[in-house]
Amino acid sequence: MAIFSNILEEDHVRDAHDLFLFNYGPNKNYASVHIELPDTMKVDEVDILTRRIQSKE
Repeated sequence: MAIFSNILEEDHVRDAHDLFLFNYGPNKNYASVHIELPDTMKVDEVDILTRRIQSKE
């Protein structure tokens, strides 16, 4: 699945699971996914990573 491959290509992402897709009408699609990261990552590093993943199309 393209969503998982886009997420898993990121450094530090160990796994991705529990993907949920939501459709709230025309052009209103949202997704939620759990990602597994090293427990040594700092909050600001996680924030940068998740924002980079969110910006992918």
